[in-house]
Amino acid sequence: MGVYALTAIIAATGFVGTVEKIENQLVEVIIALHDSEQVIQANIPAVMIPCEVSAGDVIHIQKTEEVTEIRCTQPPPIPSTTTLEIQIDPLTGEMRYVLKGMKIELQ
Repeated sequence: MGVYALTAIIAATGFVGTVEKIENQLVEVIIALHDSEQVIQANIPAVMIPCEVSAGDVIHIQKTEEVTEIRCTQPPPIPSTTTLEIQIDPLTGEMRYVLKGMKIELQ
């Protein structure tokens, strides 16, 4: 019985933003785009930022397909070698997922 395997790279996009100002419970953040001189401006409700911020503070924004995470500290690095292997049994159609290159801590 053979098992087919597909491998996909798990990608997440991370941004660093600098708080420009806070007005009416909105935090204006200037976000520098990676490998570019482009910046974008975002207004984020203050309640969505998990810490007290003021002008000049840096926040970290991590975006995946499922969720956007805003952190006040730098997120842990994601290994560039992280892969998800999907193994499919051709006889039963049973699927098995194998995550490689990423340490997972269960609590």
